Amino acid sequence: RHRFRHEKEKPSLKRYFGFWKQLLVYVDRFVFADDAEEVISFWYPEDEVVPDGVVIPHFTPSEACLDAYHAIMKLYKDMKDADQADLICEIKKLLPWFFFDLVCANLGRNVFASPLVSYAAMLAVKPSTQSWKEANDYSPCLSGLIWVCQLLLLHWCIIKYDESMEELIEGDKPPSLNKIVNMVFDDVGRHDSDSPLGQLLNWREEAKSESGS
Repeated sequence: RHRFRHEKEKPSLKRYFGFWKQLLVYVDRFVFADDAEEVISFWYPEDEVVPDGVVIPHFTPSEACLDAYHAIMKLYKDMKDADQADLICEIKKLLPWFFFDLVCANLGRNVFASPLVSYAAMLAVKPSTQSWKEANDYSPCLSGLIWVCQLLLLHWCIIKYDESMEELIEGDKPPSLNKIVNMVFDDVGRHDSDSPLGQLLNWREEAKSESGS
């Protein structure tokens, strides 16, 4: 029902995860930066009107998302600590919450409040000429981000399935992984979903339509 094409060539995987790594750097350097508002104020003083097209993400992460972020920062600062293995284990438990917030947060009226959406919008710009990319050049960028988002959603579904199995009481009917996957993707993984992933899917449909592919 929700087909996920997991077979990818190594160059494609490298490019796809490259987009995601850039997104994480973007989130760290801008969204979570203590001086993010100062950066905006520098470029647009109080007496100037901020253009509608300016990307100003205002990400409101969940408590679990913040826990994951702070754990990652601690690992980065304490790389030589003896408890590094324990910290890595903690991060692995928390990261799915962090990623789930990025991919599935409700967009509301301002779609560019999402770091994922605002980053995807920047990928539409040619750095060399500061002009818009052609649709057939932009679509692969979106496809790469979407593929990683879908992979992370599948991982999330497996985690929820494992949790359901652990909470299973004798005599209860075992949960269905397919049912969990369909429920999650129906909620946030369609092009008409009010989620960052839904916005990316919608943009890719428009880009494909414009390029005629």
